[in-house]
Amino acid sequence: RFGAYLRRLSESQFQKLASIDGQSSLAIAAFARERGRERMIGVGRYIVLPGTGFAEAAFAVLDGYQGLGIGTFLTDYLSWIAKELGLEGFKTEVIRFCPKMRRVLARSYRRIEQKDLGDGEVLVTVRFTDWKGEGNPALERSRGRAIPGCPV
Repeated sequence: RFGAYLRRLSESQFQKLASIDGQSSLAIAAFARERGRERMIGVGRYIVLPGTGFAEAAFAVLDGYQGLGIGTFLTDYLSWIAKELGLEGFKTEVIRFCPKMRRVLARSYRRIEQKDLGDGEVLVTVRFTDWKGEGNPALERSRGRAIPGCPV
């Protein structure tokens, strides 16, 4: 999100990340029970890019939980919500397009657009018309339909 490792967030950075309204900004999280306590293990969020029909999206899953389908589920669920709210897709500028995130997006989208912005930056765009999902991923899972790459 910031293009570099940060030891601390400024107050304004923290407020921008923590303030969500459910329309122009939204966040969802994945939790796991560890030693009797709930621990946040993943998060997906977006912030609408005004006047574009798109939102900037970001996803993160703790290292020990990667490869279990959590990132794919977060991507699909956030995509479904944003599509239902009338957005056209997600865009994000990245320093380099991480191969793991590329695989996650490839599980969820038929097409991923990439535009070289120079200086090692890439604009990644996915459109909901290319989303492979058909409905609410949480309901699909609760009906016993497995989500590809996601443990039951």
